[in-house]
Amino acid sequence: MNRLVRTVLMTAFDFDDELFQQYIETQIINGFLQKPIMLKDLVKEVDNQLHIYQLEEHKTKLP
Repeated sequence: MNRLVRTVLMTAFDFDDELFQQYIETQIINGFLQKPIMLKDLVKEVDNQLHIYQLEEHKTKLP
């Protein structure tokens, strides 16, 4: 699995909390937005994930 790939779950449905927590812990899901999604929340989450991506990418380039 490529740890640089960021995944944000967007849903309007309830889901299994235990499974969701497992996916968060294993970084299968990196973020979550509950519908209806406000534009400011989407922008904030995308900005957050881009920041994390940049940090992770920088780590992979260190000697």
